[in-house]
Amino acid sequence: MNKRKTLAALVAMQCVYVIFIVFWLFFAAMSAMMFDSPGTEDNTWLFLLYLIIWMYPVGLLVGALGGWICYRREKYAAAMWWNAIPLVWVLPIGSLLVYAMIG
Repeated sequence: MNKRKTLAALVAMQCVYVIFIVFWLFFAAMSAMMFDSPGTEDNTWLFLLYLIIWMYPVGLLVGALGGWICYRREKYAAAMWWNAIPLVWVLPIGSLLVYAMIG
């Protein structure tokens, strides 16, 4: 991948990631409802899911910083991989939104 295509992809994808913060805020606020049922406060897997949901801003910052550092060092393939880290959160949230709109 050349310099121009990588630059365009970095900017476009990070704009999408920033837009998804609005959707993430909704999911983050609703994630506290996972602990409403009796006995769920001791569920380790549920607590890990809660933490993973709340890690989106960290993943966004790490991916953006890593992507731009690799871009600056002219490692364009690595920059794209770093920039793909927030997709761990964006793809499930986006899939759920599409499913909700269709169904």
